[in-house]
Formats: sequence, C-alpha cells, structure tokens
Amino acid sequence: MVANGPEPSRQPVRKIDLDYWWYGDFLSAVGADIQRLPKMAAAVADSETLVNDMTTDIRTISYLLHPPLLDEAGLASALRWYVEGLTTRSEMRVALEVPDDFDRLPRDLETAIFRVVQDVSRTFIGIQGARPRRFTSVGPPMMFKLKCGIRARA
Repeated sequence: MVANGPEPSRQPVRKIDLDYWWYGDFLSAVGADIQRLPKMAAAVADSETLVNDMTTDIRTISYLLHPPLLDEAGLASALRWYVEGLTTRSEMRVALEVPDDFDRLPRDLETAIFRVVQDVSRTFIGIQGARPRRFTSVGPPMMFKLKCGIRARA
C-alpha cells in the first residue's frame, strides 16, 4: 500500500511558535499570586480592623476632649456621661454625686472643671492599684468643690 505522505512516525516535528513561549512564565506568575491571596486577604482584614479601631478611638478622643453635651446640657450631664464612659472603658467602679438642682456655670468654668475631672481620673488610672472611686460636687450654684477619693486595690 502506498501512502500519500510520510508515515505518521516520520512526520516532521512542527515548529513551536515562539510568540507564545512566555505563557509558562505568565502561568507561573499567576500561580504565585494565587498562593499569596490568603495572606493578602488576612492583611486586608487586619487593616480593616485597624481602621475601624482607629475611627472609634478618634471619635472617643474627640468627644472626650470636648463633649457636645457640655455645651448643650451643662457640666452635670457631661460629668455623668464621662463617668459612665470611664466606668465602661476602664472597668472601674466610679460614683458621681452631683445635686439634681446643679445650675449651669459660665462656659469656661464648666470646661475647666470637666478638664480637672479628666485629669484626676487619668492620674488615678496611672497610679498602680489606685482607682478613682467618687467625684462629688457640693456647694451653692457659683461655688464648686470637687472631692475625689480613691481606694487602693489589695
């Protein structure tokens, strides 16, 4: 039998088109990228957590620096809010005693007293074993006396 061409085992090898030689490199690079995706996803999740935490901290700091409640409702309300937040954030038991009929003070004085309470609470937090226990305001409307007691932890 006569064949029309060379036998299949003797057919010439086709030349590989050299324009496509880089596919192997491309696939290797894609494979390496795919292997890095879980680590990248974890890094993105970590970054998202950090951004959310920082956003919360910035809001808290901004409210602590000058709470809107201080201007809107006065010192007594702002101190109640601050002590409640302090108790929540630091897991300390802090009592605030402010008379129900506590009148508004001049704005600068309310701000100054609020800052003193903040500073006292930060100072006590910094003393190992000491915790602010009670903030008390007493006196007539234009007189303000701040008492702060601590109890050392055993």
